[in-house]
Parts: sequence; C-alpha cells; structure tokens
Amino acid sequence: SLLYTKSIKVEQFENYSFKFIMCYPDETFSYVSNLNDDTLAESEKFTMERLPNVIREIAPDLMLMQAFGFETCGKYRRIFENIGNPSIFMGPKTDLHLISNDKALTRKALESCGLASAMAPGIVVSEENRDCVHDLPFQFPVIVKVPTLEDSKGVTKCLDKDFMLTALDMALELGESAVIEKFITGKELRTGVIEDENGELILLGIFEYQIDPDGIRGFEEKLKKGSNKGEKVTFQPQYYQYVNQNEENDLVETVKDVCFNVFKAVKLQDWATFDMRVNENGNVYVLEINLFNSFAEFGVMTRLAKNVGIGNPEFFDMMARKALKRRETSLQ
Repeated sequence: SLLYTKSIKVEQFENYSFKFIMCYPDETFSYVSNLNDDTLAESEKFTMERLPNVIREIAPDLMLMQAFGFETCGKYRRIFENIGNPSIFMGPKTDLHLISNDKALTRKALESCGLASAMAPGIVVSEENRDCVHDLPFQFPVIVKVPTLEDSKGVTKCLDKDFMLTALDMALELGESAVIEKFITGKELRTGVIEDENGELILLGIFEYQIDPDGIRGFEEKLKKGSNKGEKVTFQPQYYQYVNQNEENDLVETVKDVCFNVFKAVKLQDWATFDMRVNENGNVYVLEINLFNSFAEFGVMTRLAKNVGIGNPEFFDMMARKALKRRETSLQ
C-alpha cells in the first residue's frame, strides 16, 4: 500500500490538498502531511481510540483507501466509516470490496445475478462439502484457488484428480474455502471500466499478458522479492501489450459486454478492473474483479485510462466530483 501511495504525484491534482493517515499492523496509526521516510520515522503513533478525534480534526471532504486485501481493506474501511464523519470514500462501496477480495464470494455474487457463464465452470468447496468433490466429473486441467489470497498465491493448476485433491487440502489449510474451476487455455487479459458522472460506463485499455496459453500468471511474474532480508518487494518489469481496439473489434465488444454486464449486475461504483481468460473460440471468462485504485502513475487503472485518452488529473477529478456529489446527497 505504501509503495503505491508514495508514487502518487499529488501536485498534479491542483484543486485538492492531501493528508495521510498511516495504519500499522500493531493497531496504531500516525497522521502525517507527507510520506517521506524521515517524516514517517519521526511521526508520533497513536492507538486506534484516538482515530475518531483525529478524523474530526482533519474534517476531510473525501477519503481514498490505499489498503488492499480481504482483511485489511474491510477492517480499516469499516473503522473509518463507523466514525460517523460525513466524508465519503472515492471508489466502490466497502461491501463490494469484501466481495471482490474473496473469489468465492465473487463467484457466488455472479451466480446470484444470473452471470455464472461470465466465469469458468467451477464450484466453491469448504470442509462441509469437501467429500462431494470425489464424485464430481471434473474436466482437467482445473485450477484450485485460495479465495482470499492475492497475486496468484494459493493458485495451483492440476492435471489430474489426485493432484487436485492434494491441492484442495492445502488450500483449505490456508483458508475457510477453496474454488475449483476449469482451466481456460488461451489469452490472459486485464481491462478497466469506469463510470462517469452521468452513469455511463467507459471501457479502458486492455492489457494482453505475454504468457504461455497453457500457463498461469504467477506471483513471480507480478512481484519481485528482495534477495536480501529486509529488501522491499518491487514490481516485475511489465510483460504485456495493449490490445489494438480498432483492429480487434470482436474481442473488444465481447470484453465490453461481459465487463459491463458484471459491473451493472453487481452494482459496482466508480471503477473496477477485470482479469480474464479468452479461449480459442473468443469466449471471455472473468477470473477476478479488483477494486483497488491508487491513482499512482504506474497504477493499473491509471495506465488503462491513459491508453484511451483519460489523463490521471481528469480521471481523479471525475471520481472526486462523483464522490462529492454522494457526500452532498448524504448530508441532505
């Protein structure tokens, strides 16, 4: 989260001023005017009991959550929302963050909206229904996922039932449930959708990752751990190209239909990114929905928006105006 937040060029957002609240794993926080290393090191830490008073002192008009992950995002958004300040978060609602951060909940949400076909065929497995897996006629290969882990951790491609059952046992040790779904051979894409001030949806750029059609995009392809203890995690060099939306009309229209339908059915708000696989017949399947957006220059949403001519200041301003309008409505 700090890596993204430090990379935001706040000076480009001329009509806004920023304050930062850093929340730490030890249930403390600090209130700072910038994120320089020296400032953070010297900042005073407070217990969470002080947080309501600090928020009321700042009296922000808007909030932008930079935490991501199932536990962290849900936990801290709830803390800030329960303070009772009329400020409104930019971006999707907290409940939707919780759904998107749990792939089992995402699958159940889409199924309940009649959009099961937007995902690869699959099931959610827990300890309670694990025994039924033995009798199901799986078509291999399949993917076993730990629903609440990020960056492809806990994702295993299985070529046979014995390996799948082993992977399932490991997944259930790491989480309360697991997802088993058919592996889709083909391209892996990522795109973004934003909702403008009139409620119209806009398809952003589309990444096509340069991967083996029979492989998966794993943790090592996304992030690089420091070779020495204490070194920070960094991003791997990007290995994608943008889909030419003027040349690949059929693919673009299919991606747009699937993502727009999901966005509307799940009642998303402001923005979302979608990871997808596309098989040889051009069918698009959603792997996951991601609602994190930092507005950092290297952020996914920032790059996807820029690819279709929406600069970061314009993007931020559009989302801020929407959130301010929601705030005004809540105060009436």
